Amino acid sequence: MVMSCVSKHPEIENVNWTYDGWDGKYPAPPGAAIIYTCRQHSRFMDGSLKHNATCSFHPDDAWETSFRGKDVRCRDEIAYPECRLTDMGKEYMGTVNMTESGSPCLRWDSPELTSSFREVR
Repeated sequence: MVMSCVSKHPEIENVNWTYDGWDGKYPAPPGAAIIYTCRQHSRFMDGSLKHNATCSFHPDDAWETSFRGKDVRCRDEIAYPECRLTDMGKEYMGTVNMTESGSPCLRWDSPELTSSFREVR
């Protein structure tokens, strides 16, 4: 009767994972978990921030997962931009609050931005 996971945990491309309840060495004890998170603060295609796989307590060397099927992927940042191209900033979906150079982002209605838009028009 197998009471641990000898087989490797499920792998998902382009994600970070951390071990919870074990050191990552096999066999994994029952209840050992892998926490998957997308890189670059993105979400999985199903909207989840993280997924997990847990070594089953059942004697079948199985990993129980929080995701369904094999097509578990992180959102493609190009296909899902943080800013959508609708009314100025009304559909902002991200968590970015700093520019690439390290300056804090301005509010969409800040005087610095609204005056520069008036000048461009």
